[in-house]
Amino acid sequence: MRKDQRGAIRTATESLIFLLVAVLLFRTFAAEGYMISTGSMAPTLLGFHKRVECPTCHNHFPAGVAYDDEDNPAARQPLTRAQCPNCGQGSIDLANIDRNHGDQLLVFKNAYLLEDVRRWEVIVFRNPSKPTEAYVKRAVGLPGEMVLLKRGDVYINDVIARKTLAQQRQSRILVHDANRASPLDEYSKPHWYVESQEQLAGPLFGEAAPTPETTPPAGAWMGDGATFAILKPANVDAANSASSTIAYRHWIRARGFHETTVSLAKWPSDVEPQSVPRAGIRFDPTLGQLSCTGALPEDVRNQLLATTSDLIFARAIRELYYRSHCAPITDTYGYNPLDPSIKSSDVRDVMLTFEVEPAMASGKLEVEADLGSQQLSIIIDLDTQSVRLLIPGQDVPIRTGPLNAPNASGKRLIEVSLFDQQVAVATQLQEAFGPFGFTIPDGTPVSRTPFRIRSQAFAGKISNLRVYRDIYYTDDRSRHAVARPFQLGPHEYFVLGDNSPVSHDSRRWDHPGVAQSLLLGKPFLVHLPSKPGSLQIGTLELHLRLPDWDRIQLLK
Repeated sequence: MRKDQRGAIRTATESLIFLLVAVLLFRTFAAEGYMISTGSMAPTLLGFHKRVECPTCHNHFPAGVAYDDEDNPAARQPLTRAQCPNCGQGSIDLANIDRNHGDQLLVFKNAYLLEDVRRWEVIVFRNPSKPTEAYVKRAVGLPGEMVLLKRGDVYINDVIARKTLAQQRQSRILVHDANRASPLDEYSKPHWYVESQEQLAGPLFGEAAPTPETTPPAGAWMGDGATFAILKPANVDAANSASSTIAYRHWIRARGFHETTVSLAKWPSDVEPQSVPRAGIRFDPTLGQLSCTGALPEDVRNQLLATTSDLIFARAIRELYYRSHCAPITDTYGYNPLDPSIKSSDVRDVMLTFEVEPAMASGKLEVEADLGSQQLSIIIDLDTQSVRLLIPGQDVPIRTGPLNAPNASGKRLIEVSLFDQQVAVATQLQEAFGPFGFTIPDGTPVSRTPFRIRSQAFAGKISNLRVYRDIYYTDDRSRHAVARPFQLGPHEYFVLGDNSPVSHDSRRWDHPGVAQSLLLGKPFLVHLPSKPGSLQIGTLELHLRLPDWDRIQLLK
């Protein structure tokens, strides 16, 4: 062996030794590794779980291997079936899916010697009741503050705590990805649709569907539920044209706790009330209303239609069926077992993202956000290269900002958020203007059509439509910061899990405040996420854990 070769080997060996020593020193004095076992922070951070592919829409999602309810071990049960959070497909069999390990975190141990804990960031700390256990949660209340949870939001000192758009992106939960829409059958509808083309007809309603136009008029959207395009702009402003509007409805296949009502003047004489199946159907003759709880089952609808010749009643049943399947967005998690006894909460904190690819340099798009008590309009103006926030009917914008340049392919990413009772808008990941806060009166219903997109002399395409929701902090089985504000001490933090329905956190502990002395550090990297894999050697099949590169992420 030549001298230069020996020198190269020695240099490489010494470098590896120094690297090993550096890693050991780093792990000893600066960082520590932790594995997450429970699902209290899902879907942001995962405990032991199964990776599920929905057989209907092919969406991938994690399902916890147990009901992660630390304060009620008797409630834990193996998760044998799951429901897709994207399309609602239920009873997905998990029996033949291998269990996967939880996420592994690298935690900067000395972070809080250099800076204070910030609201909404993820922290690692010792369990106040069992200091030998390490917990990971999100800090929502800081020392000396009064914390209150109300309608899913966090209030600090009687003022709603609002996240920045960057913080929202870290914790948002996907509700529906139009690219993963389930194939349509005779009893399903797309989440995104062109409003003027929607008819109470077709197999869904037992009537003949109209033949769609092969060539849409100028200014009208055409699409398949995932991508929509206007081939030719209208000659005049088409802002108020129903044919130029697409809308989002949260279509569900079954179940739900929402109430739906349609008009019906009188009950038909040929239907005995006692023959109506027990499906939550009610008729109020005083108000002239027919209503039901949850999504009206199709077999109940068919039975009622088969027993009457009253066309008005039949029409009301068809309308009730349709409207009951357009539900509010709720705080359900694909990670958790579907328990019919646990009532979900309606969520109004939602976010829309999509890409727009104009075919010409002029025109406008209007995103209408329905707050339940009022509407707000966001105008994407290609003529002035600006973004404006308006209250419909008023000419003066509330906010105005620049429309950022598109990417190399000519597309712009648009984000519209209604989290925490504020409107935030961004183009190409840059906020167009400062957030605008609003107040939702108590008792305001959650809109079942939170977003619409209208064209105004626009031609082009929109795609990659995604709807997200915020974390809804539940008060079920909670003792602290629910009925009244909880006062934190001068060195205490109030912490919550992202998987709020099952998280064991400050809401339920005997001692809600996490003392500063219990902080272990700040997680900054999910560094060894894995997914199940297999290797076939002849007749022998080996089950392996493979790196999941897509889930490696920095935590901010």
